[in-house]
Amino acid sequence: MDIAIGKCPEIAQRYAILPTNTSSFASDLINEDPILGLEFLKSIVDWSYTMRKKPQNTFSGLRDFLNYRSIDVADDMLWRCARFSSGARLSHAEEEAMRPFERLVMDHIVFTNDIYSFDKEKEDFLSKGATFLNTVHYLEQALSVRSETAKSIAFHLVSEVEIKLEQELIGLKESGLFNQEQVKYAHALIEMAAGNVFYSATSARYGRKSAIPFTALDDGNIY
Repeated sequence: MDIAIGKCPEIAQRYAILPTNTSSFASDLINEDPILGLEFLKSIVDWSYTMRKKPQNTFSGLRDFLNYRSIDVADDMLWRCARFSSGARLSHAEEEAMRPFERLVMDHIVFTNDIYSFDKEKEDFLSKGATFLNTVHYLEQALSVRSETAKSIAFHLVSEVEIKLEQELIGLKESGLFNQEQVKYAHALIEMAAGNVFYSATSARYGRKSAIPFTALDDGNIY
């Protein structure tokens, strides 16, 4: 951990991080890939710091809301994680060319998560006064429609995003701008979005009382 902190003095100084506050995870990231591991580590710390700030509660429109919500769900950390896992290094120009695709992936993640988490978050808001930063809730308020209508709109927006994602992915592959690792990174983002759909739709955290409990058998496996 001392090695990782030594290579990130600006992070350690900015957030008052001490080796005793962290784990070998950071060192493992740096040792695995000094460049991508460090970028991933920075994104984790930056997101943690961002979450300490007071949530924004006014927005100029849906795009403004989605941009903020993407930060809330750790967009940069997710991108850096996918780059780390796929070994993809991007120049500034390549990052700019990849950005529209990344934004679409984040829109998909936000829409999907907010559709399935809406009921839980609404209940927490009403019963505990919890923060209610949710796309379905935003649409409900902005359009003055019922929750069911707002969910339906969000589902349709997911379909629109998926059409655009396919078009963007084809364009990325045919552009000749990206190498094998970078194309692999784009596919990793698609897989990440798909995993988010599976988790959001099946998570007991969102299903709550209606969720089907998992049962651990004697062999230790979950069925």
